[in-house]
Amino acid sequence: SEAAKDLGVIVRVANASEKDALLPQVVALEARVYEPERRDPEEKLTKAFELDGGVAVVAEVERDGAKVVVGSSLGVPLEAMVDVEGPDRDPMRGRDNTLYSLATTLDPDFHGRGLGEELKRAQAEAALALRNEEDEPRYRHITGRNQIGRAHV
Repeated sequence: SEAAKDLGVIVRVANASEKDALLPQVVALEARVYEPERRDPEEKLTKAFELDGGVAVVAEVERDGAKVVVGSSLGVPLEAMVDVEGPDRDPMRGRDNTLYSLATTLDPDFHGRGLGEELKRAQAEAALALRNEEDEPRYRHITGRNQIGRAHV
């Protein structure tokens, strides 16, 4: 988007081979943004990089010659979320057609500029691009949980 370009932010889909470089930054970002009870454990976030059908989107800026994660939108197959209230009883569970949006996090310094929306759009586009064995779209739905009053529409 123009807003991202104006801010020097690149929003892109990450691949599994980048997990070791990106995951610590995503975890640190969550620690800065969320109160402790809302932070996802690293072993949950890593699923977006490791699972077949996982989607990891990052927003990065360059600082002192290094790329720094300022936002992320992570998703996993709904079936991977057996321990989360809601997804454990979702009617789409077991159909292998739904991406669970695990976490979308944005550095507060970048709020109000459309980057959260851009992260979600990139997540949806990446999910739509994934194919199943029959070369059909892997996902037909995206679901997730939002904290009332915090999600912008």
